[in-house]
Amino acid sequence: MVLFIYNILKYGHLLSMATLVGSFVLVGTSLRQKLKRALLLASFGSLLTGVGMVGIRETILDSTDLDLNHFKIAYKLLLTLAIILIYMRESQHRKAAIRVAGVLSLGITAIAVFWI
Repeated sequence: MVLFIYNILKYGHLLSMATLVGSFVLVGTSLRQKLKRALLLASFGSLLTGVGMVGIRETILDSTDLDLNHFKIAYKLLLTLAIILIYMRESQHRKAAIRVAGVLSLGITAIAVFWI
């Protein structure tokens, strides 16, 4: 049951990251006005599911063979918080803020995939 919950969190985490990267791709379209809310919700979703996955992995699934890279997790956490801060401070829907957050999202995704 715990593994099922962990996999649900992982699925939500991947959907949140896909929303962040997909919104970055749509920044040049007429949907830009609606992107801020979607990006903010996706950032919070990514943060909450990531923290949930780490919590379950550290406490209940501790007997697994793979150890967590805490430096990698902290780095991804700081970048996610930076994205949230960019959206919270931005009063207008400027392309520059969405682009910066999109680049950070791509960086987080690259860290997740390539940093072992």
